[in-house]
Formats: sequence, C-alpha cells, structure tokens
Amino acid sequence: MAPQRGKPRRSPSSYLGFLDIHIRSCASKHLRKAVNDGDLQELESSPAAIRGSTIEAPSRPLSSFLPTKWPSFAISLNRLKRGANKTNASKKLMTTEVSEPQGAVENELKQMMNAMDDSVLTDATWDASKAILRPYQGSREDQEAVSGSSCRTVPDPPAGTPGRATIEDLPPELLCEIFAAYLKEQDYFNGPDPRPGIFPWDGATVTPFHLTHICGVWRDLVHSTTRFWSDIRINIPRPCDLRLLGLWLQHTGTQPLNLSARLHGATELNRQAMSSIMHLSRRWKTLQLFVQPDVQDICSKGSWDTPEHLGIFVIDFGGYYWARNAVDQFASFLYSSPNLRIGCCLNSQTHATGLESSLWTRLTHIHFQTVEMSRLLGALPNCPQLELLQLDACINDLWPGRDVVAIEVPSLKALNLQRHNTSGLVRHLTLPALKILRLSSGFFTPSPFHRVQSGLDDPCTLLLALLERSQCFVDWFMLIHCEECGDVSLDNEIILKVLRCKQFAKLRELAISPYVDDAIPQALTATAGPILLPELIDVDFRNCRTSKDLVRKMFVSLCKRTVPVRLEGVKVKFA
Repeated sequence: MAPQRGKPRRSPSSYLGFLDIHIRSCASKHLRKAVNDGDLQELESSPAAIRGSTIEAPSRPLSSFLPTKWPSFAISLNRLKRGANKTNASKKLMTTEVSEPQGAVENELKQMMNAMDDSVLTDATWDASKAILRPYQGSREDQEAVSGSSCRTVPDPPAGTPGRATIEDLPPELLCEIFAAYLKEQDYFNGPDPRPGIFPWDGATVTPFHLTHICGVWRDLVHSTTRFWSDIRINIPRPCDLRLLGLWLQHTGTQPLNLSARLHGATELNRQAMSSIMHLSRRWKTLQLFVQPDVQDICSKGSWDTPEHLGIFVIDFGGYYWARNAVDQFASFLYSSPNLRIGCCLNSQTHATGLESSLWTRLTHIHFQTVEMSRLLGALPNCPQLELLQLDACINDLWPGRDVVAIEVPSLKALNLQRHNTSGLVRHLTLPALKILRLSSGFFTPSPFHRVQSGLDDPCTLLLALLERSQCFVDWFMLIHCEECGDVSLDNEIILKVLRCKQFAKLRELAISPYVDDAIPQALTATAGPILLPELIDVDFRNCRTSKDLVRKMFVSLCKRTVPVRLEGVKVKFA
C-alpha cells in the first residue's frame, strides 16, 4: 500500500537495508576480527589479499542498491506509476533498459527524477539529492526522451549484462552521500552500553573500515573522504583500540573533529588515549569527555595547541578528586577557543575559579552541575551573548546582608534551575528576553539550611519578583519533579500562583510532572471570568490525580476558545 501523507516514515536505518546486507556479506569475518582486535596489518591489507581473490566492484543493477522506501535516492514503484496495478509494488524495483552502457546510470536517475511527485516527498534529504543529481539531468529534450522510454519491473539480470547500470557507475559525490547516510543511519547496537572500542558514534555497529573492504573503488573513495572519519567515539580503550585510533586518525587529514571519549579503563590506557586526544586540540570541533583524575596532569599541561575550532565541550570530571589548579588550567584552556559557544562542566568539586571573565564573552550556552554564586554573578555581566543557563546546584557563598544588585543578562532566553539552593540566584537576575523556563519541584522547597523570613526569601516570591522585574513573557514552562527530593508532589496552589502571573499571559506550552490535582484543570476550564493562559496550545500532565471527566471538560473548554489559537495537543497520564 502506498505510504500516506503525514504518516511517520520508517526509521532511516531500514531504508539502507540492501546496502547493509551487501557490506556485511562482502566484508569478511577477517575484517570484523581485525576491527575488533585492532590488527593494523589486516586492516591495511588490500581487499583482494583478505578475500584471497580478486574483487571487482559490485555489478548488481543500480536500482537494487536504492531501496524502494528511501526517499533520498529512490521511490517505490507505486509512487512512480500511479493508477497502475500496485500488487506487491513495494517489493519491486524500477529498472530501465537503455542502449548506451556509458549513460545507463544517468538515464535511470533522470527517469526516477522526472517521475517524482514532489508533493509526496518534501524531505531536505530529497532536495539535497536533487541538487546533487541536477548536473546529470541534461536538457529538457533529453528528459522527455528518457521519460518516454520503456519502464518495467523485471528481476535483477545476471552480473555483467550489457546496458545495466551498477553502483560502481554512480558519480563519486553521490556514492559519498550514500556512504555518509549509511554510516549515520545504521542499526543501533542493542546490547550493554558502553561497549569498549572505537566507533563513529555511540551505538554504531559499522565503521568506515567495513566500507574499505568491499572493492578497490570503494576503498580509495572512503580513504580519501576525510569526513567519514571525522566523528570519533572512544569507549573504555583497550590496547588494540589505541592502535586502531592511530590508523583512524591517519585518514582524517586536516578535517575538524567531533571527539567523544569515555576513559574509564586502565590508568595507563586512559593516559595514552588522553594524550592522543590532546595532541589533536587544534582540530577539535566538539569535545565530550568522561574522564577520571588519572589524566588531570595531561589535561592541565600548558603546552597544547589552542583549540581554535572548538565550539562545544562537555566535560564530566568523574568525581570530586581533581586538584583545583588542574580544573582551573584545563577549563581555561577550553574556554580560550575563539569559537566557543557552549560549555558544560559536570562532576567536579566546583567550577573553575581561575577563569578570566573575558573568556566567557562568546558563550551562548552554559551548564554547570555545581557553581559558586559569587563566581557566576561575577561572570554573567561578561556574557552578552548568553542564551541558555542551566544550573543543577549553586553554592551560596555570598556574605549575609550583601546589597542585592540585579544583573541584566540581555540575551538569555532559557533558564533551567534544579535544586532548592538555586532559588537564591533569581533575586540577582534581570532577564528581559526570557522565553523558556524549566524548574524542578525542588526549586520551590526552601533549603533546610536557610531560614525563610517574612516570606521575602520564599522561592515562589523570588521567582515572581524576577518575572515582574524582567517584564518578559514566557512561551514555554516545564515543571519537573526533583530527583534529589524523591517526591513528585508540590502544592498545586504554588503552581497556580506562578501560572496566574501576568508574564505567563502568552504561555503556549505547559508541562507539569508533579502531581496535578483538581485545582489546575479547573483553572484551565473556561468560566465567566478571565481565561487563564488564553494562548495555550499544548498541555502535558505526567501525573494527573483528577477525574477523567474533569480532564474532558478542560479539553473541550480549551478547544472552544475564541482567541485566534488552535489547540495542538493535550497529553494526560493518570497517576
């Protein structure tokens, strides 16, 4: 049956099934063993040497490598021949008889293009493939001649049949796109995570090495295309992985790298892998590290090249055992990148205190697991481009009785505060551009070490004062339950007090994880009075303890609103 418009498509991994079967069948068991064992001699051997015979490029018809349901490069027969008999059409592939072997691939691709109904497939991937194929389309006369040629479904002919296009005839740039999609969209590994080894991404089951052991044409193309090798994921390195890493890096050329490493193996192996990573610092584009204190002296060494391409880093320091000066030096090194936009530091004793404020000026996103309030308040005035701030915990090291001066962060659009000790920060902020607010139930729970006096230090009061001071309008509000507290309950009157704030008058999306009682659905059900949240289009209650009838009334009320907005979704999970 033809796919219906608006229906979710199959996962991209299923679209590349034919290519996956071919690669896995052609890449010998020796290759898989070599990849697993880091056998460089085996990996560097020619395909013929490994297979024991001369290997030619695959000679199956081009269309057999283009799955019928992969919208980027092929269309199923029932899309191409509308109105014709569609019985078993999705299992067949379109093939084209042409007289000139040299132009077979172009003619087949052109016929597929001309028969395409652009209203069916609107993916950016299809648009990109059309741009790639456009140089091979030829004139309008040529296209009309091709579209008028015979088109029929036939079984795959024997290999080597004259006049048949094979995958080796594809232009290199198109073959590269197929390989890139295959490496990106392969089946996800279903097993213990993380697996030791080196992969292009977490969960990958195939590496570029597999593509190099099919035929000489593919081997040369993959070796010379550095972008296939620019994504590197290192998990719990073994001795063979370090050898494999050296071979992998030989094929990256000067390409900027997306590096991720989980160095939780033996100390000596961790140190060797970290040293290799630091030697590549000039080429980092994104960096994600899960490290332990056994590499802190390597990270904090001051002789590494400036990470001039680094735009994003996420560092998990693995606990509270790093020396303060090592954290300072490594963080300063990372923040020195002129292109840095996003920084995230997790599981360190505290955030680095030795950073120069000027290093923060380019950041757009900051995520701290723990940070001293004095240090953060001292740095925020130097963050004119900051758009997102996420704090899991905040150490209030300010002197009691200190004058409260609100710091304006002009570009901050998203604020994410988790635990109860983060509520004290909001009294020091003014956020005129705030649009997204994400809080935990723990935010509204006063710290057991801090006495609430006259309601002035009440977290809800501090939050409402921030919104009033900022004169912003929140578009999206999420309230989650605090994992640290272990309690999913929060007084619904506190939630309603926040929702009734005039800065929520234009709220469009609302998500609440703590228990929702009758009070909130009743407030959202239209009455004779003013409508609460009149522009709300999406509601998500994760733990609803009210009656289904009340939820139904709320839903009907939201649908009948006269304001020019259309309800897009209501999701309710009853506790």
